Amino acid sequence: MKKIIIFFIAIFSYALQTTVLQHFHSIGISINASFVFICILALYSNFYFGMGIVLLLGLVHDVLFSPWLGLQALIFVTIYILIYYFMREKITKKRYMILMIFTSTFLIHLMYLLFLFFFGHPLRPAYVLFKMFLGESFGNIIVSIPIYMIFNKIYKEQDSNYIHGI
Repeated sequence: MKKIIIFFIAIFSYALQTTVLQHFHSIGISINASFVFICILALYSNFYFGMGIVLLLGLVHDVLFSPWLGLQALIFVTIYILIYYFMREKITKKRYMILMIFTSTFLIHLMYLLFLFFFGHPLRPAYVLFKMFLGESFGNIIVSIPIYMIFNKIYKEQDSNYIHGI
């Protein structure tokens, strides 16, 4: 039952990303609800199930938004693996979630800049790392709070040592 709920949350985060949150892009902030979902999924889910959801979500993003097939999926999978193996057991979920979202947003923009460099596109690193990164980081942190609270309620019995909610 939890897997079905997580699958519907993935669909909801994608729908939220493509409908409501696209309107914030006009003011210079690009909030990525799917990315926030992936970060929180890495903290709670089984590795193989989470990897399947992340890969599917990344490929859907690639087909609809990216000029290169597989780039967003590769970035999403890399961030998922980094969080799953290096942050899952070492930090408490509640205390460092905002720092994890902030750091992961920085990493996703850094990886995207590296791929743009290797594909030979003109780079504007100051624009990407400051304007997009700072705006998207704060937007992602705001979106992460309700997504985290939903995951916390779904996995309540596994996470009884932590204070629930933010």
